[in-house]
Amino acid sequence: MSTDHAVRQLDDLDEHLERWVEHGLISPAQASQIVADEQAALAAGGRTGRAPMLTEALGYVGGVLVVVAGLLLTAQLWADLALWARLGLTAAAAGLLLGLGAALPVGLGTAAGRLHSAAWGLSAATVAFLLGLFAVEVLDTRDADTALVVATGVTAYSAVLWWLLRSPLQQAVAFVGLAATGAAALARVAPSGPSGDGLPALGILAVGAGWLYLGVRDMLAPRRFVLVLGAVGVALGAATVQMADWGRVVALVAVLALVGLALRMADLALLAVGAVGMFIVFPGVLMSWFPGAVAAPLALLLAGTLLVLAALRTLRHGTAGPG
Repeated sequence: MSTDHAVRQLDDLDEHLERWVEHGLISPAQASQIVADEQAALAAGGRTGRAPMLTEALGYVGGVLVVVAGLLLTAQLWADLALWARLGLTAAAAGLLLGLGAALPVGLGTAAGRLHSAAWGLSAATVAFLLGLFAVEVLDTRDADTALVVATGVTAYSAVLWWLLRSPLQQAVAFVGLAATGAAALARVAPSGPSGDGLPALGILAVGAGWLYLGVRDMLAPRRFVLVLGAVGVALGAATVQMADWGRVVALVAVLALVGLALRMADLALLAVGAVGMFIVFPGVLMSWFPGAVAAPLALLLAGTLLVLAALRTLRHGTAGPG
């Protein structure tokens, strides 16, 4: 950070502190302490600001090299390994990533905290592979049963990691696991034929809707991330459920409800996710209900018009969205 920029930052801070002291929000002694702390922080940042970034970058690059080397080595030896060796090697990789993350400081928002979260995210992915291998080779499962074993196990594993480390990445992994569990459970009981094609998507849609509800009710944090994650689940579920004839109505209602929620909350991030959902769902639904060459462009025209109007309304009512 340049000296001129640091001085400008302190000047701006002085102006804010003077106003806060005048309004009785803080005392003069508190204002002086804040200035002293900021001066010390800026001085330290000027000396070491690049070091954490470089350390974090080296951590990611090193991690990628280890993963790539492990994959190449495994690919060469995998066919010659016994089942117990395959399971043991995969479990060791998951344990190594888990231990690496646990060895790093927890501090969220710091370089070490992000590396901690990334290591545990990779650990969850490795556990998914381990469970899939165990289900197929040991339990002799197939298709939906294998998916259910993997999804259920990863959900439980990632939920524990999320409980231990309240990071957005751990929440996202737990969310994906829970959505996959819902889809796999419904695929397990879905009837064969076209009527059952879209049933697993209801699991994803339901988990997304539940996440949205928890975000709207402020029952999960960070609220904005929870809302966007839930919206992605709803949009993905809607895009998939329309494969079935009966699912087109569900998909249309889901994306329209998502856009309506975005308008009600004046949140452009939710509106953006809803827009993607509309562009995926509208053409398929309208072409199915109104066959013809002009159905798709009319669907896009209608969706685009609605979204432009929605964006204008959202901008008038504020773009910050929920905190």
